[in-house]
Amino acid sequence: MHLKHYFGALLLLSNFAVAATPANASVVINALNSGSNLVFNAFGSLDLTNAEFTAYQSFSPGYVSGAGWYVAQGDFGVSSEYLLTSFDGAYGTGNTLVPPDSSSGGNFFIWAATGHPVVGLPTTYQSGDAISWTMSFFGSSILSAGLIAGSYVYAIPSDTITLNIGPVSAVPVPAAVPLLATGLGALGLIGRKRRRKSVIGAL
Repeated sequence: MHLKHYFGALLLLSNFAVAATPANASVVINALNSGSNLVFNAFGSLDLTNAEFTAYQSFSPGYVSGAGWYVAQGDFGVSSEYLLTSFDGAYGTGNTLVPPDSSSGGNFFIWAATGHPVVGLPTTYQSGDAISWTMSFFGSSILSAGLIAGSYVYAIPSDTITLNIGPVSAVPVPAAVPLLATGLGALGLIGRKRRRKSVIGAL
């Protein structure tokens, strides 16, 4: 098999791999036991393309894990609310607000609200701005707080917020990787068959 055919096929496969990789950003919130404390931390950014603004909303930091689910960090200020288009809902059994003992970072929340779950962001937030914050709850744990381990996904039209309660399993292999491996194996097999035919023809 000609080198140029190899490179052409590899380029095609690499394009498939890139196409299979999500282009959007995301926010990940992790809730983990840290020593004798429960710690929430978040990082990432959001793409607000096509997100529906609903209102300006003041809020208090902390979490509610039950039916009125809520995770919020900030300075009690006013934030811009955007409608969640899909959501996994409650992540525990608690129905009262638990305020943090210490916290740092900018305004952010996800909230069940009443009939229209929302994500809250700083009023000056622009798509792609970094989101980073931490909240600590002293003398608490995932178990004592009644949180249910797992991953919970909340979405706006062009992005997602993932809440991980407890340790997260290994990052899944992107779907494009097995495709790329299969393609490379097929290329190797084709090249070997062609070389074999060339040797037989020369005899």
